[in-house]
Amino acid sequence: MAWASRKKLVRDIVEKKASYVLAVKDNHKNLHQEIIGTTKMVRPSSIYKEIDADHGRVEERIYRVYRDLSFIRASWNWEQLTAIVEVERKRYNKKSGEESIEKKLFITNMARGKSAQIAQAIRSHWKVESMHWVLDVIFDEDSSRKRVRDLAENFSRLRKVVLALLRNYKKRRGEKKSLARLRKTAAWNTPVLEEMLFDAFAEPKEEL
Repeated sequence: MAWASRKKLVRDIVEKKASYVLAVKDNHKNLHQEIIGTTKMVRPSSIYKEIDADHGRVEERIYRVYRDLSFIRASWNWEQLTAIVEVERKRYNKKSGEESIEKKLFITNMARGKSAQIAQAIRSHWKVESMHWVLDVIFDEDSSRKRVRDLAENFSRLRKVVLALLRNYKKRRGEKKSLARLRKTAAWNTPVLEEMLFDAFAEPKEEL
């Protein structure tokens, strides 16, 4: 989304008296650099931590919220901007012993005492971003030129239905193929396609 469109989106959100949490990436050079400068020069006003452990992986997320916007020269460009947020994600794989660290930056209009809500909004953002990445890899969604009326939205919904069918089939059958390869197999192999559709309406297997 273009930066001008994001600013309009923020204005629309604020007019509806709602809250926003917006990711800032390095392709938005000036704001990105100003936020990084703030994280180096200013102490966070609050810090919120979360730890998740699942399937042999441990992830720690540290949310640092900065309320001092002195180094954000264009803060007035963003309606009711109240804070910037730096999120540090530390991942550890128990099986491989591998560790990884990444940082993400956000701006928000949420008030003080809302660290947990900010964290929840950012987690939701990551889920949407992850879903978009999967759809792009499997269906090349970003290259779609369907823009007429409701066509883009309708096709997006259809892709999500197909994605759910692929995941269900892969899980039930223990399929090793990637979702992208499985989609191509279903397109050329009618029996596989039929199995995929029948699996969607099959009764769940009872655990012994």
